[in-house]
Amino acid sequence: MASIISRHGSRYPDPAAYKQWLDLQSKIQNSSATGQGVLSFIPTWNPVLQNPSQELTQLSIGGYKEFLYTDNTPFILWANAFFPTSPRVIDSARLFARGFMGPNATALGTVYVLNNTDPRGLANSLGVSDLCPAYNDTMGGSAATTWANIYLPPIVARINALTTPKGAVNFNTSDVAMFPLLCGFESEMTGKRSPWCDVFTEEELQAYEYSQDLRFYYGHGPGSLKNSTFMLPFLSALVSRFVDGPNKTYTSSDGTAFTPPPFIATFTNDAQIKQLVSQIGVFDDQAPLPPDRIPDNQKYISSRYVTMRGTIGFERLTCIGNRKRGQTPGQFLRIILNDVVYPVVGCDSGPGRSCPLEQYTQIVAQKQTQAGGFLQACFGANQTAANLALAAAGITGTPKTSFLSDLAVPFAFAVKP
Repeated sequence: MASIISRHGSRYPDPAAYKQWLDLQSKIQNSSATGQGVLSFIPTWNPVLQNPSQELTQLSIGGYKEFLYTDNTPFILWANAFFPTSPRVIDSARLFARGFMGPNATALGTVYVLNNTDPRGLANSLGVSDLCPAYNDTMGGSAATTWANIYLPPIVARINALTTPKGAVNFNTSDVAMFPLLCGFESEMTGKRSPWCDVFTEEELQAYEYSQDLRFYYGHGPGSLKNSTFMLPFLSALVSRFVDGPNKTYTSSDGTAFTPPPFIATFTNDAQIKQLVSQIGVFDDQAPLPPDRIPDNQKYISSRYVTMRGTIGFERLTCIGNRKRGQTPGQFLRIILNDVVYPVVGCDSGPGRSCPLEQYTQIVAQKQTQAGGFLQACFGANQTAANLALAAAGITGTPKTSFLSDLAVPFAFAVKP
């Protein structure tokens, strides 16, 4: 029995990012500057989108190539609706289903899309924070700002010295911070290495990478306080599924029987991946990231799990035991981030550094207790708003995630691969 929670595949930029690219292009062209060395390409550089009106926010060609699996059994997946004009999460789930089941995908596969803005999905979707007024992404706050003021100015000075006349374009810190982003986007959109990838040195790329770590650690992750707790209802529901085992049959809210597949596949966005990864227990021993230096032995490195099509994987292992080898029988849970095993802190005694399932269940329950009530985290001190949200959602008990065992939730709709 296993599960993945995946980010959507590689995509074209959003409109705001694309406007920044166009502004950068205009800035370069209006300066009439030439570049030296790694900047020799800039006089002729154009953003690589061929048809922006059709491409913006959608999966790119690179994204379509990232889903290649085979099988031949009925399959159900879940996807976050995100917003209607950008179905990249839904498309990612559909592509996964096509690859996983091959030519039978349309007949045997179904993607259940969860409306992340429907009040009835409170604590019960793959985009819970979208319904929470108290959610506030600080983009890394003062820590990210402090680090940007340290690492960017020397890079800006070096890069401006590569233009002729010297400093003719007058790149600023905002421009330069965009270069690694252009490297990644252009490379995955065209299928070939972008010239922007050669502009930063290896050391400068490490500094940029750390800027992203700070942005995510304090924006969505372990250092973001309540922001990091919004996927706990989902994590609890997922663990309950593993405790129930692969053959459990549930009764949906419309009275129909539902036996989920033993492989649980869900698709969502980067914010939810970062929220979830902060609560699964693999980074519990990471000291707060300092804003003025890259720490030694840093464990929380966001590029290792929140890449395009980044995945958080769970494996339920059943061990029959072998006393001669010191193996204990029972069920265990192992966590894998982008194909790399990450042991749960203080719970890695099982095979392959897995955690005994019963113990992991207790760890998640403790995290929920420490986080406090979901409504308080979601609505802050505004209990009136919380009560109104509960009434709108028709919830009489504690908000929780149920869609993994209930195909009849009213805020979901089905699409075929």
